[in-house]
Amino acid sequence: MNCFQSIAATLLFLSLQLPAQDGLRFLEKRIAEDPDDFIAQTQYGSRCLDELRDTGRMEWLARAETAKRAAFKGITPEQNPGGVLLEGRIALAGHRFADALAAARLYRELQPEKPAGLRVLFDAQFEIGEYDAAAATLALLEKAQPHSVDAASRGMRLAWIHGRVAEAVRAAEECIAVAKVLTPPQPQVLAWCLVQRGELAFRMGDFPTADEHYTAALAVVPRGWSAQEHLAELRAAQERTDEALALLDEVIAATGRPELRQAAGDVAKAAGRAEDAQKWYEQALAGYTAGGALYRHHLAGFYCDAQPDYPAAIALAKADLVERKSIGAFDALAWALYLNGDIQDARAAAERAVATGTLDSHILHHAGLISISNGDLARGRELVQKSAEANPRQQTFHFHR
Repeated sequence: MNCFQSIAATLLFLSLQLPAQDGLRFLEKRIAEDPDDFIAQTQYGSRCLDELRDTGRMEWLARAETAKRAAFKGITPEQNPGGVLLEGRIALAGHRFADALAAARLYRELQPEKPAGLRVLFDAQFEIGEYDAAAATLALLEKAQPHSVDAASRGMRLAWIHGRVAEAVRAAEECIAVAKVLTPPQPQVLAWCLVQRGELAFRMGDFPTADEHYTAALAVVPRGWSAQEHLAELRAAQERTDEALALLDEVIAATGRPELRQAAGDVAKAAGRAEDAQKWYEQALAGYTAGGALYRHHLAGFYCDAQPDYPAAIALAKADLVERKSIGAFDALAWALYLNGDIQDARAAAERAVATGTLDSHILHHAGLISISNGDLARGRELVQKSAEANPRQQTFHFHR
């Protein structure tokens, strides 16, 4: 172990012994005393990303970025591989997936024995739409970290993309089981696992199971923002509008996230509250615009369904596809093209969206309507039927994610 690694290990040990807020203050004090302490800057950036996950507030991403830049002031990647990993995580959070992929590959060169590099590598490959490569990375991660939340949660995502629903559910259940026995206890991780299982149930139209898991997540982390917004989506789908809006009011106040403002607008619009919906949409649009490329995907959907501007939606969806070729990105483009009347181009994009065998009901429904409009009634009916079978409540309310 060289001197840099020894210092890093000591600092990491000290900061990890402290509760989250105390750990942040410890690192902030170190940085204030010595802004050139690249190890402290790296650890602080990592803590900021944890805060982003736990609070939903995007300013933590900006703080992480600032810390990362400071961590590489006069320092090479070879001297600070942890900073390379931080760059990959920041790039993922900022939807710069090509940058995340490059950082993950570099970290793997520098620290091939560390599974953290596999986690970032898988996430980047998955978001870009390189699903075969992601599967190969997952196999390595499962070997390095068997029966772990890291491996099981990523297995869940990959299984869902390929329509292996039962496998996705088993992986989600494994996440919960593993998270429950982590030592020391990690309530934020357990709550996140419960929300993921609840979302799977919601996507399949199993509202009781979704409710059970969202409620359990809130019992573990009261007022957890992700569980609250997922529960709001469920309440809206159950036509419990006032409850949904009350939850969204609380989580918007806590996080300020524009996609949740759009969700509140969508709920209000569905309830016939046009004036309230417009207020939320204006706030969402301002947030999306300020967020730039981070919200390109959300803004494409916004211009399809909230405040229609189909040419703008098409341009945004195409720009998003430059960064990632996921099934969600192809679906967004297909839907924008369809609404704009570009049926043939929409058909091509929709077929790319369903090519993995996904049983995501909304993607299947979009592709079915597009095929029918393109004159292929048999294919369209097949996809619409698959959509209904995958989620009997497909036509109920859902948030744009």
